[in-house]
Amino acid sequence: MPSAELHLILVWHNALDQAERILLDAEQQFTVCDVLKVHWSPEKFSRNLTKFYDDDLPDGSDKERHCGVGEFLLIIVEDDSPVHARRPVSRGGRERVNTKMHAAKTRYRDWTGGGHRVHTSLDSREFARDSFLLLGRQAERYRPGASLVWGGSISDVQADLVGTDGWDDVQQLARALELTGPFVVLDRTAADDLTLLVEDFWSATVMATGAKPAEERFGRHDLSVDGRSRTVELHEVGGGHLDPDWQSDMIARRVWDAEGLPVLSPEDRFYSVFYHGLFHEPDLVEARAAELRVLAARHRLPDGDFLDDALAHRVLDDYLARMGYGHARARAPAEPTEPSRLRGAARAVKRRATRVPGAVAAVARARRRT
Repeated sequence: MPSAELHLILVWHNALDQAERILLDAEQQFTVCDVLKVHWSPEKFSRNLTKFYDDDLPDGSDKERHCGVGEFLLIIVEDDSPVHARRPVSRGGRERVNTKMHAAKTRYRDWTGGGHRVHTSLDSREFARDSFLLLGRQAERYRPGASLVWGGSISDVQADLVGTDGWDDVQQLARALELTGPFVVLDRTAADDLTLLVEDFWSATVMATGAKPAEERFGRHDLSVDGRSRTVELHEVGGGHLDPDWQSDMIARRVWDAEGLPVLSPEDRFYSVFYHGLFHEPDLVEARAAELRVLAARHRLPDGDFLDDALAHRVLDDYLARMGYGHARARAPAEPTEPSRLRGAARAVKRRATRVPGAVAAVARARRRT
């Protein structure tokens, strides 16, 4: 028997005249777990909308006028016998979704005059993303099978999306970024500034900042994290900083540190310090020499006088040759730089694709190059 599945129904301000009808229908189709009336700050509404829809939605956008600027209703429901099948979705193409939620979304949009005045999640991943953005850690109380049943009163929530006024801590920021796609921490300074490698640069930027990227493939942002200003750099896979095949494998091989952050594997950390020291930051190898010696000893990596340029080049070149990596190069973007139905479909395909990590990937790349 399929596991129970949580979903949300969001009735935007301009559809509230149909909220009672939608709620009654939801009670007939699902178990209603909770009902909340959410209030966003009017002056931050467009930023919230941009982040929620992962799109460029400035003040006065068509989407904003269509949905309405004002409080909206959030209904949390549970489907105790979910059925999944491929259905057409509004961003284009067909995807595997919860069929009852898909039918309910279509029905509710018809009742509210067509368009997008009602939003629903269609799979568990979308629920996890949307509920976290809307409610932050409070969303953790909603768990499948928890037997939560709405008591009939509507709670008021006065809060913008998570991260709009800063991030509670680096773990909250990391969780939000992971909802946009895999990423890895390339570096973290003593001041807790972060350099991150991300798969989906557009979505990661919108998630972190609430605004579309100002530049392509790289961004440096001052964010409030744990009440302090921190610099967060975002690098896109294929942006020209390293061989994009190596960058993809860095994300595939990532490990989690004691704070729950995805960081480079010891081997990737070791060789990336050499690469950046030899080609980007001349003093880096010397500054990280102690760390390199510890990594070499613990993980059976090459050791020696790392300040010897000839040795450093030989160690790095041997690794690049063994793995089938080249030097830094940009990769042509696989998607348009602006959001679109095509981009949404491409992202869906990318998220479904499996990776070929490590040495197996190196063999596959070597075959492609011959």
